[in-house]
Amino acid sequence: MKRNEMKRKNKTIIIALILSTAFLLLFWIRFNGEAVQTSSLETDRIPSLVDQSYLYLAGIRFSQGRVSALETITAIVTAYSSTVDQTNSDPFTTASGERVRDGIVANNCLPFGTKVLINDKEYEVLDRKNRRYGCEWFDIWQETREEALEWGVKRLVIKTYVQN
Repeated sequence: MKRNEMKRKNKTIIIALILSTAFLLLFWIRFNGEAVQTSSLETDRIPSLVDQSYLYLAGIRFSQGRVSALETITAIVTAYSSTVDQTNSDPFTTASGERVRDGIVANNCLPFGTKVLINDKEYEVLDRKNRRYGCEWFDIWQETREEALEWGVKRLVIKTYVQN
């Protein structure tokens, strides 16, 4: 009888450990930025506390509601081109309303107009990615699908700043 009780108790402990480990892992992934989802920030408003929290997790700090000058962050940088399968039904217009051109980058958290340095080239945030991507994802516009595929997926240290 005692042996069965010990087995049951051990099983309960093991299940509790597995569940708590899974919860902690999900919590860590969520706040490590790998699964952070945010709504798009608009350029004419100060980001909410929730938006600021996500941006802080991505390494972008705020001072009185404004992005501080020159921050260095590690980001995942991909590339896209103007094709309907990579954008929406109007692949030549960015989320900010601008026409696509060299030097445009998409990011879900930085305000439109934010400048970023990627591989020593200046880009301007004028587009958004799909909602499922967090603050640490940047997507550079390329003229052709081949250029976008050639870029691939890179983890890079980039600098962000706002032109005031």
